Amino acid sequence: MCIRDRFYIATAADLSATRRLAYFVVSYIAGILCSGLVGSKLATWTGYNDKPLDAIGAVIVSALAVKILTFLNNQDVGSLVALITRRGGSGGTK
Repeated sequence: MCIRDRFYIATAADLSATRRLAYFVVSYIAGILCSGLVGSKLATWTGYNDKPLDAIGAVIVSALAVKILTFLNNQDVGSLVALITRRGGSGGTK
């Protein structure tokens, strides 16, 4: 997803102001709560130890939160419930 797509999500006309505010709040909180963990994992994976990578970790988590919220918003409620409650390969209960 490029920067242009992220800007579109933040200013999309089909999203109400309340929903955009909710997206912002969720992504902001997720970025704050997970920035240290993701930043330390990035530092471990890349071997970069000069400065903390918490800021880039917050950006990654915030973008991922918006992507997940957008995916959930675009799903039909029935198919989403079926996806969550699916058990086994056939979709039925075992």
